[in-house]
Amino acid sequence: QYVNQQRASLLGYTFEEMLGTLLFEYVSDLAAVEAHQNFQDARRAPVKQHDFRFRHKDGSDLWAMISTSPVFDDRGQFMGALGMIIDITERKQAEERLRKANEQLKGFVDVVSHDLKNPIFAVQGFSTLLLRKHEEALGEKGREYLGHIQESAGRMASLVSDLLSLSRLGQVA
Repeated sequence: QYVNQQRASLLGYTFEEMLGTLLFEYVSDLAAVEAHQNFQDARRAPVKQHDFRFRHKDGSDLWAMISTSPVFDDRGQFMGALGMIIDITERKQAEERLRKANEQLKGFVDVVSHDLKNPIFAVQGFSTLLLRKHEEALGEKGREYLGHIQESAGRMASLVSDLLSLSRLGQVA
């Protein structure tokens, strides 16, 4: 029944093109189901906010944060919802870029961690063999140095494991 000029402009339509149409006509079929549910929820919720993807007249996606409030007549009958729409397309695009960057970073951390583990295990293994086979020949100072090497390799292995754990935070198996 009512369309404000800003909403029409936001979606790339004229006021006249949108007048008398339903908001559901400007979203995909799947999003229309969600929009319909949100509209039904507006009957009960005093104010509700949610992010929603619209379809611009040119076919592109337009993300908006919608805040809806129910509108009632004098008898308390639900008449519809008053909605405020804020274009958050840039925010959603930035979130998507951040999500992709995080995926790339996780992949990088996985590769680097794997590449670091092999030399660490080699240092630990060879230092243990050296100590076992040549303990007496190494003398006290040599055994002390090997102890430092093994301790450092152990700390490095722990750091790599912690790095992998950190990269997996927030992931659901």
